[in-house]
Amino acid sequence: MTRSRHTDPPRIRGPRRLRNPYASRGADDVADRRTLGQDLKAVGWLAGTAVKPAAMAGPAAQVRIRVSRPRPGFHHPVEGSEVRRTLEALGGQFTYGVRSVELLPGHAGPGGRRLRCGELRVPGRIVLYDQPCSPWMLAGALRPADAARLARAGATIDADPDARYTRVEWPATTLRDFLLYDVLLHEVAHHTLQQYAGKRTARLARTHDHEARAAQLAATLRRLLLDEGV
Repeated sequence: MTRSRHTDPPRIRGPRRLRNPYASRGADDVADRRTLGQDLKAVGWLAGTAVKPAAMAGPAAQVRIRVSRPRPGFHHPVEGSEVRRTLEALGGQFTYGVRSVELLPGHAGPGGRRLRCGELRVPGRIVLYDQPCSPWMLAGALRPADAARLARAGATIDADPDARYTRVEWPATTLRDFLLYDVLLHEVAHHTLQQYAGKRTARLARTHDHEARAAQLAATLRRLLLDEGV
């Protein structure tokens, strides 16, 4: 039984569409390549020679990386080249449909309580915001989930006993790693769930279940990248 191209799994569909995004759905069909191989052997092609598909372009080659000037007192912890390298390592299954990753200035002041690091803007636009230089001085106390997330990323958190402020310090490259392997991967995970749900232009509601699925997928991607030394 042959499988419809409409039901190709993401690990096949993403790289195929990245190789040739404007091709018809019937192009580069596996059955066609098998038939071509049989025909070549019939006319005397070397026995056992495989017919190789066209070389796949880098999955991130079509993603636009945009870097804007950060606000005074802020900076972009990651560089555009680091973003592209991370996307390349993820492969087409997860970067298919990503149009751009943009490093933009944020809107909240450096003393705000809310953490605003990045977001997905459908269709296929991931934004990473500039961040204040370490240490961060945040108003009030962090939410427990945010504090746990930052601590897990390597930040040192010093909360005022009266909950008037929270001091967050990022040693060495921990802030860079947080933006790459936590924020970026979390938004890529949201994009992946969005892309393969068929809701490419209408943002899916970020319910508790949806956030949990994205966090789980991002954690899996993080382990894969770190295991490969990316």
